[in-house]
Amino acid sequence: MILLKKLFMRLRNKGTGESCELEEVDRLKKEFLSIASHELRTPLATVKNAINLIADEASGPLNETQRKFLMMANRNVDKLALIINDFFLLADLESGCVELSRNEVDINEDIENAINIFSDLAKVNQVAISFEPDRTVKTIIADRQKILNVLTNLISNAIKFSHNGGAVTVSTTRHNSDKGFVQVKIKDTGIGIDKKDHDKLFRSFQQIDSSLTRKFAGSGLGLAICKRIIELHKGKIWVESEAGRGSVFVFILPVK
Repeated sequence: MILLKKLFMRLRNKGTGESCELEEVDRLKKEFLSIASHELRTPLATVKNAINLIADEASGPLNETQRKFLMMANRNVDKLALIINDFFLLADLESGCVELSRNEVDINEDIENAINIFSDLAKVNQVAISFEPDRTVKTIIADRQKILNVLTNLISNAIKFSHNGGAVTVSTTRHNSDKGFVQVKIKDTGIGIDKKDHDKLFRSFQQIDSSLTRKFAGSGLGLAICKRIIELHKGKIWVESEAGRGSVFVFILPVK
């Protein structure tokens, strides 16, 4: 709590003109992320275990209403766990503690796996999802788990922000200006992003302030994590979008 109070005080006073103010805010933010990520995991696991025990009727039989409320609680615990995992990963990425486990990765295969993960979500949201692979792009040297994290973030966002009846298209190709890079595009027909908001997208805890996007709740960490993972691989990530015209998220990774 003391650390959190310091952080809020620094944020409130950051306009005072002190040259080191922003650096101190950044340091406190990273420290808070690291502590919060660890301290929240244990009680959350306890809550999850308690819900599972009650759902298994360890404390007695349940009626339908009770079971419904337990399922609701379980879903929200899972959502909170994902947010905490993002906190933990971002804290490690910002502190420079993350090491890549580089291996040969079939990028097309991993994209197909990521799309399959969200096939049910796409059906529920009535969004068509397709993949246009460049089969000449075979393998790259990368950390498979972290690249999968990027893919799942971008694909789930594309589905979430698309309208019913919309479409999401994922494609791979050789990067035009440098054939030593593979390019991945995730294109959607969703709500789009105003050009003035593009810079906010990849910052920690930043979400676009509009009536359209506020209803899509999130931690504001997903794209910041994507940016740091891609840059750790010596790649780049950017967005091409206008309000009301859908979005295209693009990242490039070195083949070797």
